[in-house]
Amino acid sequence: MIELYAPAKLNLYLDVINKRLDGYHDIVSIMQTIGLYDIIKLEEIASGATTEEISLECPALDLSAESNLAYKAALLLREYTNCQEGVSIKIDKHIPVGAGLGGGSSDAASVLIGLNQLWKLNLSKQHLMQIGERLGADVPFFIIGGTCLAEGIGTKITLLPNSCNVWFVLVYPGINISTEWVYKNIKFELTNQTKTVKIIAGGLKHNNIMDISKGLYNKLEDVTLNHYPQIKAIKDELIDAGCLSTLMSGSGSCVFGITGSKEEADNVACKLERGNRDIFVVKSVVAL
Repeated sequence: MIELYAPAKLNLYLDVINKRLDGYHDIVSIMQTIGLYDIIKLEEIASGATTEEISLECPALDLSAESNLAYKAALLLREYTNCQEGVSIKIDKHIPVGAGLGGGSSDAASVLIGLNQLWKLNLSKQHLMQIGERLGADVPFFIIGGTCLAEGIGTKITLLPNSCNVWFVLVYPGINISTEWVYKNIKFELTNQTKTVKIIAGGLKHNNIMDISKGLYNKLEDVTLNHYPQIKAIKDELIDAGCLSTLMSGSGSCVFGITGSKEEADNVACKLERGNRDIFVVKSVVAL
């Protein structure tokens, strides 16, 4: 049996450049894995031992196995390699679903990585990333992990230097925002956007948390803040509680704030009213 920790991610920077003819969008993003994990357990099933050569258990999700990205990852890897082995997949979910934290994509990437070991396939990371592209735009990033620049539709991944361990306070209000809806409502207008990806990349490289804070940007907020006042309220609340800066991750609805230390992050979290929200204090994971 193999046990893996599938990390969540934050988008520290996310700009949407244009809509492509194929319906996808070109983006520029800095993605960061964080210390919030789903736990994946993989156990080999001998071929022919069961009618279900790939099985999935995930009590936290009310989904059929066939619609789960981790299940699809195992099925795709079998087809790609002509492997005849089976596997039992068990997922202990801790990453909120529909939060913009990439939990499903991370689970899928972990299954690809784990089965590459379990089935002794000896595929390179580049091969796994190519397979992951067919599952979703975020999957290749999770094959690499750490701090990366994502370009194109999000599948062109470049590892970035990071000497800065950042502490984050995450607030998930339990709102499921449709990614498709957010991208459909983006307006590509001429703006005086001064925040560039270089600001955060430089802050990460030189351990300058103030530059990271100043450079946070997510174009998708242009859509969500107008339709979900809860997002703006959480951002204001995090600033009032002591965060240096805040941002919505991905298409939401999770909002995170940056602090300079675990002590500061814990202090911020103590000031927040939990209510029906999930609150996490986590740090960046610079290498997996």
